[in-house]
Amino acid sequence: MKTILFSICMLVSVSVFGQSEKYLNTMGNLISKLDTASSWTTYQQLSAQFERIAAAEKGQWLPAYYQGYCLLMQIWSGAPKEQAPDLLTASEQAANEAASRVGKSVHSEINALQAYVLLGRLSTDPMNGASLTPQILQLCGQATAADPTNPRPHLVQGVLMFHMPEMYGGGKAAAKASLEKAVQLYEQAPASDPLAPKWDAGFARGMYQASAQ
Repeated sequence: MKTILFSICMLVSVSVFGQSEKYLNTMGNLISKLDTASSWTTYQQLSAQFERIAAAEKGQWLPAYYQGYCLLMQIWSGAPKEQAPDLLTASEQAANEAASRVGKSVHSEINALQAYVLLGRLSTDPMNGASLTPQILQLCGQATAADPTNPRPHLVQGVLMFHMPEMYGGGKAAAKASLEKAVQLYEQAPASDPLAPKWDAGFARGMYQASAQ
């Protein structure tokens, strides 16, 4: 009897371990492709692949998170302008799905992505700046409070301030501190988890250099 129970436990363990290994390997491969992506069609393909993983792995938040990021990046990498509203809506939905899987409204990485999506909305509809800007700043503040070592909310806030007119408190000088902090935190970030978000480190460096000119 003990032998049978032991065998069953081993089969269950192997099954779970195998599924976990497949998930880790698949996600790792897609994230490696994401690190070098530059065209909207590549982001489109990646978002579809992350979406399929999200559908299969209901207990994981990262596939939906990366799906949301890839949908957002399509509007900044050449997607037809008429697709922007639908892409932003889909990106927001994916980020919210990631949040629901985590089970809490305050989560540093997800809040940073949600702020980034709103920044995308602002970039396509500047006339809504008065309503979107406070929401972006609130999400960035939540993300930073939840994890002070996360560089991404500092990047989002810095980009927001960089493009905001000086008469409203924005401009290069106003953005510099946030962008500098983002660059510092990117450089200090540990590389232990291959699936952990690390997007836009190069973009942060470029924005910081622009703000310092």
